[in-house]
Amino acid sequence: MKRWLVAPIVMSVSLFSGAAENNWPFDQPKNSAVITLKQIVVGKAQILRVTHDANDHGWQFLNPNIEVIESNASVVSLEQIVKLDPSILELANLPPGWSAWRTKVGEKWVKEKLPIQR
Repeated sequence: MKRWLVAPIVMSVSLFSGAAENNWPFDQPKNSAVITLKQIVVGKAQILRVTHDANDHGWQFLNPNIEVIESNASVVSLEQIVKLDPSILELANLPPGWSAWRTKVGEKWVKEKLPIQR
């Protein structure tokens, strides 16, 4: 019996077009997958830490008070994160390799360059 190994293919294809997509401020499409926490998605925690990876330009939207482990992880679209917290739009120009943090919602984001990982 033959078994086939099927690897998932992740593609970032924008489902949006027109003027709304042209005004999207991020370096990735609205439907790009980002990493966050289940507690953030269901409204039980706020986004207090954001990272923009240098190596793959991925985004993470986290809360430092919640342990980042697989059972807490959630993958959602970048657009869904913006809908959960519109202040994330302030970080659209956060360069890859940087992070931003705040101690509570409503405070100004503090931006910092991440240490280079080898």
